[in-house]
Parts: sequence; C-alpha cells; structure tokens
Amino acid sequence: MKLFSKKLVGLLICLALVLAMLPMAVFAADTYVMVDGVTQSIAIPVGGSVTIEVDATASDMNVVVNGNRMYFDWYVDTGRSQSYPTPGGTVETALPAGSVYTLTIVNVSEDTEQVVDVTASAPVVGTEDTPAELVMGENTCYVEAWGGYFYTWTATEAGSLTIAVDTDACSDWTFVINGVLADGTYVYGDTVYSDVEPLVSSQTVSVNAGDVYTIMFGTASYEAGTVVFNASFEAGAAEPEQPETPEEPEVPEEPAKEAYVISEFFLGLGDNVLTLDPSAVTTIFEFCPDEAGVYTFTADDPNALVGYWGAGSFFVSDQTENKTNVLEFTLANVGPSIMVGISGVETVTLNVEKTAEYIPAPEIPVTVYVNTHTFIDFSVADDAVIIDFNVVDDEADVVVLGADGFYHYGSADGDLVVTDLKNVEISIIGASEYGQLTGYVYDENGERIEKIDYNTAMVEYAEQGLYPVTEELATMIQRVGESKGWWDEGGFVIPEGQNVTYPDMAWLAFCSYVEGMTSVETAEPETPDEPETPDEPETPDEPETPDEPETPDEPETPDDPEAPEEIPVTGDASVAGLVAAMALAGAALVVLKKKEY
Repeated sequence: MKLFSKKLVGLLICLALVLAMLPMAVFAADTYVMVDGVTQSIAIPVGGSVTIEVDATASDMNVVVNGNRMYFDWYVDTGRSQSYPTPGGTVETALPAGSVYTLTIVNVSEDTEQVVDVTASAPVVGTEDTPAELVMGENTCYVEAWGGYFYTWTATEAGSLTIAVDTDACSDWTFVINGVLADGTYVYGDTVYSDVEPLVSSQTVSVNAGDVYTIMFGTASYEAGTVVFNASFEAGAAEPEQPETPEEPEVPEEPAKEAYVISEFFLGLGDNVLTLDPSAVTTIFEFCPDEAGVYTFTADDPNALVGYWGAGSFFVSDQTENKTNVLEFTLANVGPSIMVGISGVETVTLNVEKTAEYIPAPEIPVTVYVNTHTFIDFSVADDAVIIDFNVVDDEADVVVLGADGFYHYGSADGDLVVTDLKNVEISIIGASEYGQLTGYVYDENGERIEKIDYNTAMVEYAEQGLYPVTEELATMIQRVGESKGWWDEGGFVIPEGQNVTYPDMAWLAFCSYVEGMTSVETAEPETPDEPETPDEPETPDEPETPDEPETPDEPETPDDPEAPEEIPVTGDASVAGLVAAMALAGAALVVLKKKEY
C-alpha cells in the first residue's frame, strides 16, 4: 500500500507537471512563411504570438503589419525593434537583402484576440525613382499601359554600351538612353520606336568611368506589353563623339519676351530713375503733363532707345522710327498722357523737361462724315466658308469694287468682301464713345487739310454685324487706322515682327471674303416670295418693268467721283487721285493678300 501510494504520488506529480505545461503548448508561436506580395491575415490569441519568416536572400524585402494592440519584435543587423501600434496602426520595416529573417508578433492585449494583416514584398523597381539595375545579357521588362520601365547603369571603365531590342521576341517597343557624365554634363539620346521607318532597334553610346546612364523602355502603342532586349558592354577608349550633346545649354532657354509691358510708374519732370521690366523688350511709362508744350525725354545711357507709344494706354503702338536716347514730343492739349517706351538697357535715368511752349498750328476744319450707303438686309448661310485676308503675306491677291457698290475678291463679280466691325481687334463701338474714330485728308505736300469724324458712321456699319464692304467703309477703316496706328508693327492688329505688305490696303486686315458668294442677292431670303406677283391681275403692268433699266442709273452712285476724291483710300494725294480715277473707270483694283494669323 505504501508502494502504491508512492507510485500514485509520482503519477499525480507528473500529471501536475503536464497540466502546468498545457498553457505553454496552447500559446506556442506558430510560424508563417511569407510569400512575396501576398498578404496573410493572422489571428493571435490573448497572450499569444506568431513567428513570421521572410526570405530576403535575393533582394530587399519590406514588411508591413496592420493591427491593433501588438508587440512587433524582430532581430536584424541593427538590433531589436518593437512597437505598440494604436488601434488600426501600422508597423513597417525594410529588411536588407542577404538573409532569411524571423520576426515575432505578440498580442499584448489582456482580454482580446488580435487579427493582424502581414505583407512581405520586394520593393517595386523599374520606376523613374527606383530604376532596376541593368545587367549585361538578355533582359525582359513589363511595361504598364502609358507607362515606362527604367534601368540604371554606371560605367566602371571606358568603352561602349549597346542596347539592342530582340525584334523576334517583341514588336511593340520604344526606348531612349540618357546619361549624366562624370563631369556632371547631361546627355540626351534619340528615342527610337518600333513603328517608325527606317527601323532602328539598337543604340550604342560611348562611356567613361563614372558615367551614369538611364535606359527607359515603353511601348510605341502606349499599351501594356513586354520588351525583350540585350545589353552588352565592350571595353575600350571612349569615342570623342560622346560629349556631342553639349546642346544641354539649350535647356535653360529664356522664355520669349513680351513686345512691351506698361509700368505702373508715372514719369515726372526732372530725373526719373527707372528699372525696365526684364520680361519685355520695351517698358512703357506714362507721363501726364499739366500744360501743353514741347517736352524732351533724355536718357543718360546712349544705348537706351526712347520712343513715343501713343496717347494714353487705350491704344498703345510704337510710333517712332530711328530711335535714339532722346525723344522730343509736342503736346497740344492737356489731358492725354504721353506713353514713353524705353528699350536696350536694364536701368536708366530719364530726364523729362519742358523745352518750349506749344504754338498751335492753324486749325483745320472738322467734318462729321455721314454715310451715303443705304443699308440692306444681309446674311450668309450657316455653313458658309469665310476666309480672312492676310495683309502681311507676300502673295498678292486682288479686290475690285463691283457695280453693286461692294468690293469683290479677284474680280468685279468675284466673292463678296465682308467685315464684322463688332468682332475685330479694336472695339469700334468703345472707341467711338471716346471720339477716337477720326481720320485726315492730306494735301500734295502731306499736310493735313481736313479732319473727318467717322464715329457715328463707323458705328452704323458695326451695328450691321457681318456686312459687305463698301468704298466709303474701306476709306473709313483705312484713314482711322492710319491716324491711330492700328497698322503699325506690334500694335493691336499687326503682330510683332511683321509689317503690312501694302500699307494703302491695310483696311483689309479687318476683312474676309465669303467663298462662292458673289452677290448680296444670294443672301436675301425674301426673293423666293416674288413668284407670287404673277398671281396678281395687274400682270399686264409688268411690261413697265422694262422701265427698270433706270436701275442701271444706279451706277451713278459710283458717279460720286467726288466721294473718292474727297475720301481717297490712302492718306496721300497721289494715291487719292489714282483711286478716284479707277472709281470713274467703274472698278477699283487693289493688290493685297489672304490672312492666316
């Protein structure tokens, strides 16, 4: 019995030991082998832990753990790391290539099982930020749609690097080789494509030790695809043509400068210390004198070019030829400001002085022009082709004043010439409100003998919208444009660096012609109603229609020979006489061109 009791006691002790070990067995850590890029959800009981095995022998691996209350424990070359994320927290670490790592995750919650999501993946390579290392031999890369795959390669000695696409293995590809030389110079290669003839499937660059090259692959179709290529290196002296691309200086190209900018600085009498705007060729300053007179603007730098750019900022255009560092300007009336443009220097001191009193010239008569034209209903088809004239083109065309009183393109019965003064570069109606639409008549010496006010007359035409061009309208546009500098280079109408080829015909800058429309009658929708007249009993009266030959008397409207004489198309008298003579001959022929700004 005693023996039995001892055995029983021993048995009980063993049982107790086993029971004592049971919790350890329950909570022993499970081991999970991670697969590159695959996320595993792992439940960890209260007080339990799991072991994560990550194979990073071939490449770096990133480990990301998403979970709540946990203790993340691992041993790497740098020692031990741990973290206690808050609910929903993330722990991440990078494991350097070369080992198989074991990580332990412990549930530190005292009452709740925790579920963690664990992902181990090799870093993404082939991007512009993390390019893949180029290896010599055959390479294969997968290109995302509209994306690219990048390689990097550093030369350790002089020689030549060749990239050759395997055209048997892939048919949709593109690549380029760019580099940064050891001295910091950038070199840019030519991009080659699989769909461009002649086909170029390989490129070779000469290299020196320390040069770093980036090779970017894509697909010519921009669709996803695989590119197979071979990389090879041949040692030897670098060819001298390698630094052939010091075209890099072109990259820091300065942006094109504006023709002019208007400064917020107002000039005053005396010395004005000025800094020109570097973003423009010319900086314009405004001067508002208190009294009429002759004013002289003198720049202290002889390289400065000073010019007059108009009266006020409403219309600004360069109106001074053969500029120097001195500008003299006569101001007849107080009110308009003087716009002074300066170019050729960065800083300058501009002295402004009143050098003489204004002696008014003999007053010239002012005539308010009244339109002689009777306006008609005019419209064009919705699908009409309207072609602009180009007054800076060198190819000469012809416009002719037809018997109907309107200009035509090419001949007297060619396509109608039209304009829409509501939609030209100048606000015609806005300018009229300031009384700006005026022009001049000159004598044989080029002296002004008459000022003509076209404000009301031009607005009447503008209110018609798209309308055929009459002789009086062409004259108005021409004269006002000459007076206000509309036809000057770099103004509101003519682009910088261009000039009107035929100055006497600059008015065509506002004009177009309607392709295939030769008569205003084609625009009148009411004409189809005329067939109703045969229904009327007075049809016998229709013989009177022969009386309509009197309508040919309307050519007497061109009988207005005085009109061309009073209002020549250009500003000088010799051309005025020519235009008048041509009007008397029944047609005004003028040379000019089509517009393609």
